[in-house]
Amino acid sequence: MTWVDYAIVAVIALSAALGLVRGFLREALSLAAWIVAFWVALTFSYGL
Repeated sequence: MTWVDYAIVAVIALSAALGLVRGFLREALSLAAWIVAFWVALTFSYGL
């Protein structure tokens, strides 16, 4: 596996661990918000 695979596995594992504590729906929405924020940052960072 490459470092990208390890990073993805780490994010999923951390989200799963936090999900056990905070609840599945809240964690799923939080992860979706991070993905959208990352996409928006990549999309609009080239114009700066």
